[in-house]
Amino acid sequence: MPSALPSGMATPFFQSGLAMMTPLDHHSHFAAQLSSATKKLDTRQDFTDVLPTEICHAIFSCLTFDDLVASHQVSRNWNSIITGSGDLWREAGIHMDRRTPLNEVALKKYVSYALPEGTTQPLSHLQLHRNYTAEIPAPQTIFNFAHNISSFSGHLQLTNKAAKQLFCKMTQLEHLDLVVSGDVLSLSVFWNSSKLETLRLSYRGVADDSSIIEVTDEESQLVPTTSSLKYIAVDGLYDAPISPSELRATVMACSSSLEYLSIKNCVYSSATPLSEHTLDKIKLPNLTALIYNLGESILPNIMCPKLKHLDLSRFEGCEDAIPLRRIWGFPNVETVVFNQSIQIADVMEDVLYFGRMKSLKTLTCMPCPVNGEEPVTNWKTLLRNYSPLLNTINV
Repeated sequence: MPSALPSGMATPFFQSGLAMMTPLDHHSHFAAQLSSATKKLDTRQDFTDVLPTEICHAIFSCLTFDDLVASHQVSRNWNSIITGSGDLWREAGIHMDRRTPLNEVALKKYVSYALPEGTTQPLSHLQLHRNYTAEIPAPQTIFNFAHNISSFSGHLQLTNKAAKQLFCKMTQLEHLDLVVSGDVLSLSVFWNSSKLETLRLSYRGVADDSSIIEVTDEESQLVPTTSSLKYIAVDGLYDAPISPSELRATVMACSSSLEYLSIKNCVYSSATPLSEHTLDKIKLPNLTALIYNLGESILPNIMCPKLKHLDLSRFEGCEDAIPLRRIWGFPNVETVVFNQSIQIADVMEDVLYFGRMKSLKTLTCMPCPVNGEEPVTNWKTLLRNYSPLLNTINV
């Protein structure tokens, strides 16, 4: 029976030294030819007819998801090996995007290959990025196998209620890069994902009436005492509300592991309780980067001995100034970024604040002399005298 292997793809597999060729040798040939292969039938023998199944499996394990999708349609032999090997799909992950268009029928088929009944091994990665015509996926699209996903990136249409149900089920989830349409999500919806290490959250098309519902006393009992989060990045896009109590609870739970914290384009959903007079300091021993535009409220309450990058840039329309005295408490910071005017009322006071940052190398801000009495150049000179490593000042 003639094989459906495209013309030109079989030749190198049947020359001398076949047994000496590695799986990568085979893979590099057929993967390169696959995209340009024609649909003409070839009467020559398929390499899967002569190589042991283990070697064929090793060849296919080198393929990306898109190549697996194309390869499993080449011949019956290829289809049998690829669709019958769930680990190929689990390790490659499922990537539904513009190259492999997102639709529920195709997704169910690939999930059935990767996660056959009885499988306990999780899917390494699920990516759901729609093209310009596809609808935004609903949580029901992935709900039935959500417990078997270790990494997810994509765009979902979510309410807070649906998100809470979904992420309660995602017990294997370690990495999440989520674009949300619908509600502005409460941070508490992620508290049950105990293995979560990376949380990237942004919004597109938030409902006009969306608002954060503050955690009740009963729900506050669900706050995790510990968390595995190392990376938190929330981009609210156009002043999305964020709960100060949930932010504090989330940060405190992952205080020992947190390495990166970025909260941008958000506003507090209620009056902030983060007063320096009422709260103990939060120790973040491993935090190296803080990007934060919610005003000064959190700054007096955190201790970050390893902090290297501090970005307090404000988004347009946010007028709360951050006093300089708030930022010198980070002795090892190397980069400080502002996009707000700093009144140079007392040059020496400013210099001393920055001078305590002995590791400061780059400062970006907009110093503004009061009544023109103090030239910016003098301010720069004094800064460099007190901060010996400071080599770049962007004004």
